[in-house]
Amino acid sequence: MAKPVIHNAGGVPFLVLKGNFVVRDKQMPDGDTIAFAASAAFSPGPVKTKVPVGTDGLSSINLRLQSIDAPEKSQPLGAASRDALLKRLGFDPVKLGLSEDDFTAGGGPVKKAGWIAT
Repeated sequence: MAKPVIHNAGGVPFLVLKGNFVVRDKQMPDGDTIAFAASAAFSPGPVKTKVPVGTDGLSSINLRLQSIDAPEKSQPLGAASRDALLKRLGFDPVKLGLSEDDFTAGGGPVKKAGWIAT
């Protein structure tokens, strides 16, 4: 099976990580940060990353999304930006116990499969 290889505009290879986006109990997600637990790494060569890779899928790290500047939780539209990111990744904010006034997730952890390039 071929390994996924992607390059930026300058031809520099990215490390592609397979894993899960994670929302944990008591976590306060927002519109420009998400936890990711990598379960496998695919790389065309020696590309370094600080994202832990483990087969348990539980060793997560918070990722700040590049070139995204979403409203903070306390600002107008903060909840809407959080919900938009979570929905795009396959989460249901209501099932996570999140509302316009409550930013703390309940239950969990809840995972959704995904990929990142770093």
